[in-house]
Amino acid sequence: MLDSSKLGTWTLTEKGRNAHLGDKESREIFLKWVYIHADNRKQKREAQEPEEELLQLGEPADEPDEGEKIDLLSTLRSISPTGFE
Repeated sequence: MLDSSKLGTWTLTEKGRNAHLGDKESREIFLKWVYIHADNRKQKREAQEPEEELLQLGEPADEPDEGEKIDLLSTLRSISPTGFE
């Protein structure tokens, strides 16, 4: 019923324009997607947990030296706002 083919833009499809949903049907669709997104977030969290544990168990990360910090800052400052995003 919705199309999100363009980033940040949602439009009704033909099916969406012709749909006549009551409160009950609208709520069922809404809750379906709430559960789907909650499940996706849970799976992502569970997938990241082992990686975080490995990072905590491993050697501490080396701090970058002053030259590397300056190079990174100059690179970040040289990127246009559009390129940065």
